[in-house]
Amino acid sequence: MFLRRPLQILDTDLEPVSALPDLKRSPHLPLELERIVFDLAAFEDWTEIPRLMRIAWRVKQCVAMDPGMANPDLAEVPQISTANMLRFISRKSNSFLAASVRHLFINIDFGDRPCLLQILILNACPKLTDLYLYDIPTSSNHLPLLCRLKWLSHLAIRVSDLFPRRFANFGSPLFRNVTHLQLLDHHSTLPVLLGQSLSHAPCLSHVAFSFFTDVLGVHDSVRVNTRLCCIAFLSSSLKFPNFPASLRPIHGDDDRFVCISDWCRVSQWFRGATNRLDYWTLADSFIAAKRAGKADASQYLISASSATWSS
Repeated sequence: MFLRRPLQILDTDLEPVSALPDLKRSPHLPLELERIVFDLAAFEDWTEIPRLMRIAWRVKQCVAMDPGMANPDLAEVPQISTANMLRFISRKSNSFLAASVRHLFINIDFGDRPCLLQILILNACPKLTDLYLYDIPTSSNHLPLLCRLKWLSHLAIRVSDLFPRRFANFGSPLFRNVTHLQLLDHHSTLPVLLGQSLSHAPCLSHVAFSFFTDVLGVHDSVRVNTRLCCIAFLSSSLKFPNFPASLRPIHGDDDRFVCISDWCRVSQWFRGATNRLDYWTLADSFIAAKRAGKADASQYLISASSATWSS
């Protein structure tokens, strides 16, 4: 996983361990003492944090916390700098990385070496099942490289960067096994006849959008694809932009349609990568609840931070 700055571990203003419900189990040491041990190890050499985090879930929560971060979306996410990740790649065998890396979130300023870095990173991790390319300067030249990722099932990407404007080819080998697709394109650059285009991805069952101003228009273009099980719209705020009052009667008949507010991009991805409790799971649970009569059939807007719709 790549983010723009390295992980920082701070020993001030941390929550007491008793406030962390997931840290209750400890086989040997008291939790407070165990936490000090791992904090000291992380301070000694923060490049070892990814290895420390593989010890146990409670350790991951300890060393990943950083209350001093400006962006709360990153508070629970370990961050690895580009230089340290490349150093890690150079020290490990191809077989080790191929066997170990399944989830990758890339958010790097590539500078003047985008091709070199992407080739090193993606070639080193050929068995990825989950890839999030956020704010990455890709182009059609990168498509053959991405098509080598034969095991991808979860993908977040801007397709308008890879294909001729407005004509994305979802029949490309890149999407051969993708079941969950998040399109990071603005609605004005999405492919024409989007629903029909998406039908060319043979395994696709879930699609989501996070950059949009026209919920109705995008949903209208996608709902014609009857193979989709979930059509989700994601907003980081509590309110959706330009949400018309007439939305419910027009689109309430499509129970696959769900809008998720208060959504945090990085932390949601991280939760999905570690325990699959992400916005996809939330959307599926909500849709199932509506179909089972356990949630209001006319409801379409839910929050990622609460489940008040669940009875």
